[in-house]
Amino acid sequence: MGKFRAEAVIVKHVNNIEIVFYNKETIYVKNGDRWVIFHRWFAPKGSYKDWEIFKHLLLSSKHADLTYCYEKALCYEISSQLASRPPDLSKVKIDERGKNDSMFKR
Repeated sequence: MGKFRAEAVIVKHVNNIEIVFYNKETIYVKNGDRWVIFHRWFAPKGSYKDWEIFKHLLLSSKHADLTYCYEKALCYEISSQLASRPPDLSKVKIDERGKNDSMFKR
């Protein structure tokens, strides 16, 4: 039995931000022209439960903004950093949620 692999990358649009659930260890958040990466790349064993809670909060929140993302990351000890470039979504299937065409354009 192989590892679970998501069928598509989820891109959620809420409160003028774009949240990209890129892979099982990386979430990108776009605010204006700035990208922030929330990740668990070097997280110790046993920290996956906190990551799952963080990911679920971002996915289910209808009022998230960048401040909310940072607050939850701090609460669950999730690392973050500014990204030098946006995520490469050219070769993946995208599942867009909450898109309002008047606010977001690709």
